[in-house]
Amino acid sequence: MLADRYSLIEPLGSGGMGQVWRAWDSALGREVAVKLLAASAGDEGAAERFRHEAHTAARLTHANIAAVYDFGHAAGGRPFLVMELVRGHSLAELLDARGWLEWEQAADLGAQAARALAAAHAAGVVHRDVKPANLLLSDDGVLKVVDFGIAQLTEHAVADGSPAVGTAAYTAPEQALRHPVGPAADLYALGCVLYELLAGQPPFPGQDIAGVLYRHVHEHPAPLEGIRTDAPPHLVRTVHALLAKNPADRPGDAVDTARHLAAVAAEAPAQATQMLPPVGDATASLPAISVPADGSPPSRRRPRQGARPPLPLVLGGLVAVGGGLLAVLFLLVGGDRSEDTDSSPPASSASPATSEPAASSLSPVPTRSPSPTPAPSVKRAATQDPAALARQLSAALAAQSGSMKPDLYRDAQKKAAEINKKVQEGETGKAADKARDLRQRLADAQQKGRWSGDSQVMQLLNQLAASG
Repeated sequence: MLADRYSLIEPLGSGGMGQVWRAWDSALGREVAVKLLAASAGDEGAAERFRHEAHTAARLTHANIAAVYDFGHAAGGRPFLVMELVRGHSLAELLDARGWLEWEQAADLGAQAARALAAAHAAGVVHRDVKPANLLLSDDGVLKVVDFGIAQLTEHAVADGSPAVGTAAYTAPEQALRHPVGPAADLYALGCVLYELLAGQPPFPGQDIAGVLYRHVHEHPAPLEGIRTDAPPHLVRTVHALLAKNPADRPGDAVDTARHLAAVAAEAPAQATQMLPPVGDATASLPAISVPADGSPPSRRRPRQGARPPLPLVLGGLVAVGGGLLAVLFLLVGGDRSEDTDSSPPASSASPATSEPAASSLSPVPTRSPSPTPAPSVKRAATQDPAALARQLSAALAAQSGSMKPDLYRDAQKKAAEINKKVQEGETGKAADKARDLRQRLADAQQKGRWSGDSQVMQLLNQLAASG
């Protein structure tokens, strides 16, 4: 019990900055998320960063920003933060389950995120770590921006020589270069998120942080029109405008961005922008959760060692560690569940679920598979073995002979043959490496106008790259 009010029910996740718990607020009779500082009470630096989280988030009030309710100290002096508990999924989890989203949904979610950023910017706050893991979609279809733990007040947004912070795959060029960071950096990150929602991977994926940052500064992503031929040109133009290298070339502000994206979403059929179906619909093999009749928390399975927790499970949307990140937690609940009306906390007999903390400083984001191919003529091959994928790749490339420069076509077919050979030899890891290399070569060729692009080829390469 904290402050004679918050009863800790079960841990949802932990990181370098603290532990996050599902808790019961006995004063208001509701569930909340409580983040308890992990450092000792005497660690003034950690405590100050923790207070910064609370003060930054508390000044923001908006329907698309997860709320901070309270801040206090436990009996031993450790600070704690009380936050809104959001029932739903992060966009990162949705992407992991589906690979990509329909353009109508991407536009609608992007508009909601932009409205949240507009509210933050109006309050003088730059988020600086906008990414799918920090965008939660509640069960009623409302997107919530979370984790203002490394946010920076715009009046203090100066180049002070401190290390760049955020997540590499969503880092604006000026942020990577440690130049002054303002609201335009959040717009760039939102562009990266929208690109990923449509393409199935960020504009510049990879494990090499320095390489990813270099590409943000010096390279341009593969054109979305060659990847998502179904997306409206206005949406594609908006995403690429957000990804402009020069902050001055991006849309004027988050308000303009929200207006553009909302206009695109309005063009779609009404049912297309409604709440996404449950993640379980796209992953039928995942276990369901049964809710006990007495209202106590449902039982949970631990994922196998090294695996991502299966959906839908109770997860902590914890983004804690070193940079003082705000960890707002959310619950993934299967089936119908009504709000608790009893003022006493629900029983807790379940084992805690695990959660993956996101990096508080620049961290890589690997290529996500499967990659999108919304065109109805292209069949998804996610369940096929690498040998079948390699054969399909050779055939798909053969159909591209007329759209590629001759030297590019010869090189692509040679690489495809090498991939097939490695697969036949059982060296799927090396085959995956070669697939990633070919995918990058073709993306570069498409960017330089040497190939018009083909979603089936890129999909097969993404699946082969993930097979190792």
